[in-house]
Amino acid sequence: MPRYTRRRSLKSIIRIAVIPTIALLCIIGLFYAEHTFKKRQQTWTTVEATAEDTRVRPMARFALEYGSKDLYEIDVLATYTSNGTSHQDWVPFSEKPKPLNEAKPEAAALKGKPLLLRWDPAVPDQKLADPR
Repeated sequence: MPRYTRRRSLKSIIRIAVIPTIALLCIIGLFYAEHTFKKRQQTWTTVEATAEDTRVRPMARFALEYGSKDLYEIDVLATYTSNGTSHQDWVPFSEKPKPLNEAKPEAAALKGKPLLLRWDPAVPDQKLADPR
């Protein structure tokens, strides 16, 4: 077999193998990132809270083919006790942003309900409220 044919076949094999290798590395990276996030979440502080009040605030604009739609996030005024001290903070509700006609009734239904409040001890300013 001539030498130039071996080089050419080796180059074509490398070209063919590069794309699947990059795709495999990206998939492994995504699984690793998700695994480390879930593992870190297990060490988060969790306390019981009560939703004293709620508010709906604009989060993003979702572009559609024939216009756009505003999305809103629900914030909860949560009252909770941590380390023997009573606290009250506005905390984002953990669900996805929704259109205003869906977010307002959900926000009204949350008032006075029990919640679970969680946060990473390394970043205590970034709390999340979960339904109980």
